[in-house]
Amino acid sequence: MNLLKKDGGMVKIFGLESGDEKNSVRIRDKIGFVFGENLFYEELTVEEMKGIIAPLYTKWDEETFKKYVKLFSLPHRKRIKELSRGMKMKLALALALSHNAELLIMDEPTSGLDPVVRSEFLEILSEFIQDERRSVFFSTHITSDLDKIADFVTFINDGSIICPAKRMSCLKDTSL
Repeated sequence: MNLLKKDGGMVKIFGLESGDEKNSVRIRDKIGFVFGENLFYEELTVEEMKGIIAPLYTKWDEETFKKYVKLFSLPHRKRIKELSRGMKMKLALALALSHNAELLIMDEPTSGLDPVVRSEFLEILSEFIQDERRSVFFSTHITSDLDKIADFVTFINDGSIICPAKRMSCLKDTSL
């Protein structure tokens, strides 16, 4: 996502070279992000935060955002610092899904969520990937979440891939 400067090699996303300035908008338009930690401006309201995020995407869909705000019962005028962790994650998901992304990249999105919110979150991801042109890249330590949603799992230990496989074969291997 060009948050870090690479020191070598090449990364291609959707057939486009990441890091190439001319591709950055095209790549960003196809990717939604949900970070494990709140990276929003805490003093802003949900509506104000949307006002900052929406212009970053050429395919922003206001109707989709409104649909998720309603579905998640997100309060438009409440400051982000007043939201629970679950509500902040729902806001992040609403923003990530509101520009017709083809790929969601998520870092520990369900960590710290109560079981009901976590289940809702996974259900929405499951609906998202029903369109087979869409994918979710999901890092987590909660393997029960993987069991519910993942088709393919890659375990990484100390920077090395130790088990790229279909979901069930990795999750059943107790030696990992």
